[in-house]
Amino acid sequence: MIMHTPTARFLAHPLAIACAAFLFAPSSAHASDHDKSCYDPQLLDSNAQLTSPTFLKIRDGLAYIIDNNQRDLVVVDLQAPGFPILSRTSRNWSLNHITLNDNTAYLSFGSPYGLSNGGISVWDIQDPTDPWFIRPYSTTSSPTRLLVHNDTLFHSDDLTMNVARQRAPRIEAFNTPDLPGTIIHAAGNIAYTSSLAILDITDPANPLTLAEPLPGFSATQLIVNNLFVYARSDSNITIYQHTSPTTLDQTSTITITGVTDFVLRGSILFATTPTGIQVFDVSNPNSPIAITTYTDLPGIFNPTQIELIDNTFYITDETGTLSAFNFTTNPVATHATTGIAYEIKLAGPLNNLALLATDAGMDIFDIANPQIPTKLSTFPTNNTAVGIDAAGTIAYIATHQAGLDIVDFSDPTNPTLILNYDSGRSTQDVQIVGDLAYVVDRIDGLNILDITDPSNPQLLSITDTPGWASDITIYQNGPQRLAIIPHERFNLQILDVTDPSAPTIISSFTPLNTTGTGISTATVHNGLLYTGETSRGYRVFEFSNPTFPVELTTINTDTPSEGQFAHSITIQGSRLYLANGSAGFSIYDNTDPLNPNLILNHPARDGGGGLPTSSYRRIILHDNLAYAAVFGGGFRIIDPIGCFEPCTADFNNDGSLNFFDITAFIEAFTDRDPITDLNADGRFNFFDISTFLTLYTQGCP
Repeated sequence: MIMHTPTARFLAHPLAIACAAFLFAPSSAHASDHDKSCYDPQLLDSNAQLTSPTFLKIRDGLAYIIDNNQRDLVVVDLQAPGFPILSRTSRNWSLNHITLNDNTAYLSFGSPYGLSNGGISVWDIQDPTDPWFIRPYSTTSSPTRLLVHNDTLFHSDDLTMNVARQRAPRIEAFNTPDLPGTIIHAAGNIAYTSSLAILDITDPANPLTLAEPLPGFSATQLIVNNLFVYARSDSNITIYQHTSPTTLDQTSTITITGVTDFVLRGSILFATTPTGIQVFDVSNPNSPIAITTYTDLPGIFNPTQIELIDNTFYITDETGTLSAFNFTTNPVATHATTGIAYEIKLAGPLNNLALLATDAGMDIFDIANPQIPTKLSTFPTNNTAVGIDAAGTIAYIATHQAGLDIVDFSDPTNPTLILNYDSGRSTQDVQIVGDLAYVVDRIDGLNILDITDPSNPQLLSITDTPGWASDITIYQNGPQRLAIIPHERFNLQILDVTDPSAPTIISSFTPLNTTGTGISTATVHNGLLYTGETSRGYRVFEFSNPTFPVELTTINTDTPSEGQFAHSITIQGSRLYLANGSAGFSIYDNTDPLNPNLILNHPARDGGGGLPTSSYRRIILHDNLAYAAVFGGGFRIIDPIGCFEPCTADFNNDGSLNFFDITAFIEAFTDRDPITDLNADGRFNFFDISTFLTLYTQGCP
């Protein structure tokens, strides 16, 4: 009789012997080390036949490019593989800009054709394989940017053209009053100039000024999105908000060295720079968040222009390459916090709320839809909120020098203070277990409170823990309850708090490096104690005897950074997540805790442009997503599964390849599960088994 267990079923399968030959293949025992960014873009297609593209305009599946040091007009077919060039025209000199109007293209140029100030050339592009040059027009100044709107071509500060007859030998031109800058954006009857003046252009020959220009301001690019205006000038992208239809107020400025172009996708801003593509979350225009920088784009060197069409990014570079990319959506979402984020706690009946402790108080976010977190409220605290925990609808906030705030958030849109408890001189962290609150004070040590009645907490004990207490972890060791308290500049203390009225220190040990450093965080998992160090790395201890932890190994994260600081360690299944300060966060395959494999080291990125440098402080895992409090980066939701390449042979999804993946494959193959049709021929046969064995032998990426 065959037992219906995975192992027995595997051994009974006629192809089991072939699979068994691979059981102990050394190359596939564990997932190999892999350093893959969560933000890796996907190259969709490219053409490297350009010379030096300087301007890109896309319409109807065609790219119109100024190339070859501004001398050529090139038309590229974006809908054919390899982006073939349909035509290249070299009639004009010193081309600057392109605008399109039906089957006509208008190009601004410098000073060819014997025209002292430059002008505009008109082209028939009805047949993109053979653009037809019509004629040039001289202008009173050398135009750099062109805009066609409602049959009017705007091209300088004192001249516009009526282009209703697009290819007419003579285009009606009319002088306009001196405009405050060049019109570079228009919608309806409203136009914006390079100086951010707002005009009524109902009569293009006689525009009316609705808002005066900004003194000394000159934008080379504008994006107007709902109530906000994004203006690029020099190395800045400045965000303005309409406080009235005719009033713009500056909200923030992002300084990006060498920025040449930018686009918006929703609330995410992508900017081209000599170092790559810098990405910012502008969901809160008052406080943009630097998300990441895409560097080493495949086939791209020094990107110059970027266009976004139907979620595909088209990028040119200075070497003459035009490429199409798909950028992943990791983080799933980001959101600015009211202040600098220190700590995070998930709460609510379904963990549908995220509570963020910041230097301005507690922010509450609705995360029922992780793609679009919604900020519900901010509860201000009298000092920096550095630690937070919650029980039911009551939040406990460690507010540094202002004690412990106990807050009712049963209405998350209007949290209210129940009580402020003075727990000492510098409240650093709090953990709630049942009816007890364990409150850490940097100077005075551990306070244990009975919070059966949150409006009237009762002090049960105070225990001095020598050093600067910074964090707390409560661990239930059978009948014994332990409080593990790291000290940023001193030893880690382990207390027996089984009797909350009489805690006792049962062990203590020093940090990895005793010179000006300490232990920042601690967690216990599967009988092992993990301690985060304030200088590069973490340690693992055998913890069966808490009075005498035995150090087993030291893991050097090997990611040098001035701000590196192991703020939190989170373990789920075989994955270990290390929030490592400004060095970012790391994900390890922790199947063997004494020899973890680095899967991902994702840098936090410098905020740039006066924005603070990001520093990962805390990561919480829930429903296959990672929720992070990021100092200088706000609130981030990350899909950690997207941080590594899929491993096709990992059939039980544990991140490593072993016997269990073979049994899982045989089970699925026997049941004719479509996932086992690995050669996609619609059949289940030996070729699928062969493909699986090959993938298994190759190991995970």
